[in-house]
Amino acid sequence: MILRTFKFRNLYDNFPNLYVMKKNVFILLMIFTLFSSTRLISQENNEADSLFSADSTLKPERVFGNVYLVMAYQNWTNMPENAQIKNGSTRVFSIYVVNNFLKNKKHFNFASGISVSFHNLQTNVKSWLFDSSGNIIKTGIYPDSINYKKNKTVITYLSVPVELKFKLGFNPKKAINLGIGFRAGLLLDGHNKIVYANQKIKDRISENLNHINYGLYGYIGYKYFNLFGEYSLSSTFDAVDKIKPWSVGIGLIF
Repeated sequence: MILRTFKFRNLYDNFPNLYVMKKNVFILLMIFTLFSSTRLISQENNEADSLFSADSTLKPERVFGNVYLVMAYQNWTNMPENAQIKNGSTRVFSIYVVNNFLKNKKHFNFASGISVSFHNLQTNVKSWLFDSSGNIIKTGIYPDSINYKKNKTVITYLSVPVELKFKLGFNPKKAINLGIGFRAGLLLDGHNKIVYANQKIKDRISENLNHINYGLYGYIGYKYFNLFGEYSLSSTFDAVDKIKPWSVGIGLIF
């Protein structure tokens, strides 16, 4: 009994190290999957080029990956009443790299890849610790007497997106882009940074955040310019399950 208790406690004490190890393995698997799919698609395109080089009219459509650059306004549902968010300061910047898996499909495709998102908001919150009613604890809020220049929270996620892509129109090159997707990933970093009296103080808040993040996203647009939207199905914070971000913004698709 004593031996079993010791083993359990030893495993619990080393849980942060196990989480970091699992997160690193997850990141490596995502990079390997993306690299493998990119090489496979490139190889298939090269084979198609050599096979149909004699007659360009028989050459199939090339399958290639897309890069999405998204800048969006972001807000949170059920944010605590004592957490004051600076208007216009909440935003998210995301980078998606996805590959199409279906060949020679002009109006429909299935894609997946990897994405990184950077969430940024400016508040009066010092530490994201909650009481039993779901509000920030009193010591976690900067008082009005402190005249800080900037106090922002930055949260970074690494995710795997999976989406259905459509081209609405007879000519795919002039068609409307439409995409519906789901993404799931892990927390990479979370911190608060305050600029006060010519000093910059940075505090880690990863232990207060939900390390698993997943949600729905979609976009519609024409050629390079698209309107993006996203809604998280998971809560941002570990202690409160009702604070979920949503965002709307502009994206460029290459």
